[in-house]
Amino acid sequence: METKPIPAGARDIDQLPDCALIGTAALMTLSGYSRTTIWRKEKNGTLPKARKIGGTHNRWCVGDIRALLAGE
Repeated sequence: METKPIPAGARDIDQLPDCALIGTAALMTLSGYSRTTIWRKEKNGTLPKARKIGGTHNRWCVGDIRALLAGE
């Protein structure tokens, strides 16, 4: 069975500043949520809003994700 590499944002989350941005793949790895669950939780307000970078790229602030994972 082939394993997927860990996205850089997830691998280096402890070294990133709170203002750094991570993508969907890193958020999926950190949270254990599927892509669909991430968008559902963002829509109902239980996940911080993604920031649009360009037309189709969505990113989340590391500080917001740390707070979410810590249960704050």
